[in-house]
Amino acid sequence: MERTRSSVSEFIRSAVACVGSATGCSSTGEGSILALSTQHSALWRLLAGESHDGLDGVFTDHIHAFSTLVSEVATGIDGTSVQSCCRDGSDRDLLVTIQCEVDVMDKRLIFSLTELWLVIYPLCWLLVTSCCKKYQECRQRYIVGVGGAAGSGKSSLCTVLGRLITTLTKHKLPQSSFSPLDISSVRCSVMGQDAYHLPNEELKERCLQQLKGSTSTFNVESFVADVTKLTSTEAGTLKMPAYSREVHEPLADQVEVWSAPCVVLVEGVHALCTDAPFTALQPLWDLKVYVDCAESVAKPRAILRKMRGCRERRTAEQHYERVDAVNRAAVEKPVNVANCDVRLSVRPTQDPDCSTSMSTEIINVPELSAKVTG
Repeated sequence: MERTRSSVSEFIRSAVACVGSATGCSSTGEGSILALSTQHSALWRLLAGESHDGLDGVFTDHIHAFSTLVSEVATGIDGTSVQSCCRDGSDRDLLVTIQCEVDVMDKRLIFSLTELWLVIYPLCWLLVTSCCKKYQECRQRYIVGVGGAAGSGKSSLCTVLGRLITTLTKHKLPQSSFSPLDISSVRCSVMGQDAYHLPNEELKERCLQQLKGSTSTFNVESFVADVTKLTSTEAGTLKMPAYSREVHEPLADQVEVWSAPCVVLVEGVHALCTDAPFTALQPLWDLKVYVDCAESVAKPRAILRKMRGCRERRTAEQHYERVDAVNRAAVEKPVNVANCDVRLSVRPTQDPDCSTSMSTEIINVPELSAKVTG
């Protein structure tokens, strides 16, 4: 359903107010929304803390920018009015559908409007402004490592971030009120570790088909080499591979990585692992985002994905225990979690319309603050 920007502005005022039900705050004024946003979102707290003048004077622009994003990228908004939901005392939220291409396949992604406001939007703004600052300093791309277990939603998160960043910079929103940095030239590209799977024929020759997804089935050397190329200051685009879930093979030259200033989102199960052979990746990340998804959510997703690839349920479940569960244990090592800057938690809910909820935690506050402020 089409919504005007002014309508979405009203929706977000009400939607964010929903999170204040626990605190007894029902006001939808901008001051209340700012207070609720910083109270319930670590990313909003970071942005408010690093803003020289605070966010009070520019919050209207943030709401306008967010409303423009939602109006342009959403293919559907499910719900009549968040305000009516608030008045009847329920915790329901508007659900926003975004059509994206994920792993060379069209996919409908659904987020709650409040999640987009509290998590996705401030993360977009953090990435864009940080990219501008790095470009001013050294003319390099801003490289973000996104890690998490199979089925955690890494690919979907990166695809949505890329879509929103492209829209944000196209409209030059929000610029004049927030920062002297020119965000209009910032672009975004998304790469994935799965693109560095060994070809199926080679896996067959090495008798590794049953272990596809484990460390031994990736060309890690090529993965590290390509991420290293991203640090170049040379102008011009780079062509990178992508993994197709239609043919279940890596495809060469599918992803176009723009020259700086560009936010490059690199997602993968082992992206944030500090153990060999992925150790060499860690110094290359400007920002490390860990998608901490509950196994009760991630496991069914991973199994369903295998079943969509023409596997029987039993075969898909066996593959999860043989490969994905082992990878999950490696990803969840405390040393790897402590290695990240931002942890995005995905947890199940009791809401039949929206099965998960997202929240954020800043793990390395001093380091991330330094990256934001330069």
